[in-house]
Amino acid sequence: MAIRIDALERPGLIVENFKLYTNDPRSSTVSFRISALVNPLPDYVKGIGNANLTTGDKVGSFQVWPTAKPQLSVARQTTSKISLRIRPNVEDNTEVKLLSQNTAAVKYNLRREGKSNVYWLDIEVAPIAEAGVKTWPIELQSMGGRAETLTVALTLRVLDDGIITTPAKVDCGTLTLGDLQKFPTRVARLGLRKIAGSFQVKAVSSTLEFLNPVAQTLVEGSNYVILINTVAEKLPKAGTYEGKLIVETDDLQKPRLEIPVKIVLSDQ
Repeated sequence: MAIRIDALERPGLIVENFKLYTNDPRSSTVSFRISALVNPLPDYVKGIGNANLTTGDKVGSFQVWPTAKPQLSVARQTTSKISLRIRPNVEDNTEVKLLSQNTAAVKYNLRREGKSNVYWLDIEVAPIAEAGVKTWPIELQSMGGRAETLTVALTLRVLDDGIITTPAKVDCGTLTLGDLQKFPTRVARLGLRKIAGSFQVKAVSSTLEFLNPVAQTLVEGSNYVILINTVAEKLPKAGTYEGKLIVETDDLQKPRLEIPVKIVLSDQ
């Protein structure tokens, strides 16, 4: 008899009661209870896009959890650490040896879980400056009743974590002074976002004093919009004006953004 309990989304103490019916007249039912303490998933597992949390991947005579080919997306200059559990699918006194050598970019450590046949492969990738995709194959050798080479591979997608402005230049177009002098008017908007990492907008301003930019949060830490309004009492005479929107952030790489802005004011 096999009993399966889904515990992936149920960290903590799990208690399940069961009743077994038999054809024994002296004991037609048997009641029993199964209890287990389930630890929460490690944080790094959430970052593995192709993780198979239920079974992992079968590689040769081994099961690798949560996957034998983990794929991660990280920001630049970020240290990445994950661990893979390697367990033989056969009851054998199997010993696993790490063949791949450490490099300046990535370090490996293979450790055994007590006296069992379960191993953990710890992988640590040093911060990478350039955006792109990098893959490291990692070879291991099993010793014992069945000798074989086991290969897993880590793929790291290093995202460009710079702040993206949309558009790159703000063109407010041609506007009539008579309309703008009546009340503040929204003339443009600017989007700010980050694919990887987080940032906060601290302040916004304009080198053109008759433009008043205001920041609004769309997604805290990653997505903002700058609404650009006119200031009626500060409007100049008709003409073409070019300046800059100044955005101050807490981002270490881009603490100050200067976005070109252009507006044409017309008498008609």
